[in-house]
Amino acid sequence: MKDYLTEVVSNKEIAKNIYEMTLKNTEGEFEKIHCGQFLHLEIPGFLLRRPFGIYKFGGKEISISYAVLGKGTEEMTAIESGENIKVTLPLGNGFRLGEKHKKVVLLGGGMGCVPLAYVPESYPDRKYYAFLGFSEKSRVAFVDEFERRCETVVCTDDGSFGVKGFPVRELENRLSEIKPDVILTCGPHPMLKSVQAFAANYEIPTYASMEERMGCGVGACLVCACRTKQKDGSIASRRVCADGPVFKMEELEL
Repeated sequence: MKDYLTEVVSNKEIAKNIYEMTLKNTEGEFEKIHCGQFLHLEIPGFLLRRPFGIYKFGGKEISISYAVLGKGTEEMTAIESGENIKVTLPLGNGFRLGEKHKKVVLLGGGMGCVPLAYVPESYPDRKYYAFLGFSEKSRVAFVDEFERRCETVVCTDDGSFGVKGFPVRELENRLSEIKPDVILTCGPHPMLKSVQAFAANYEIPTYASMEERMGCGVGACLVCACRTKQKDGSIASRRVCADGPVFKMEELEL
């Protein structure tokens, strides 16, 4: 983990109210980044930095993606190329694949696609199947990145793009054909709950990246706690920023 002064290369809208921002390290290359990790970004005029999943990375450049949901992200849309921004990275534990994980399903919902996009970059010697879900055509993003490395199915709730329905259902339709060794997932809680039930039913190892509001990003403030199951059956809180954001799916109390 290190603080960097970066220069904004681009900041563009890639779908309705969804932006991609690319940052260049002004001091050389970034530290080694692993898929599923995140960064803390300083927004001019705001006291607390904001956490964002790292979407793309390599050498001196990284990209994040963000949805415009509040005042902070609204202010970010006005950031222009050439401006300087401080970031702290890499944060979190990211996704880890074992040697036995040869067939990998990436199951993303909306902005939850972001931390999954560069799993194939970190583990290039696997077979990947991506199932991505969005509310409607105007909100569809990130697909090109997945299609370059994965067999990709895109779903929308209303059927305005790709398949009408939900990514978990489409995975179930192809389960006997794919026979995945592991599922990596990220998305809204209702989707994660359905993935949890699906994974338990078919006994497929699954790892989920949790999306929670964060304060400090290093585990001190406890704002981002999530509920996890202990071996003795009790429930304990764990910090998404420091203990996660990736957890074994069966550990989560959703």
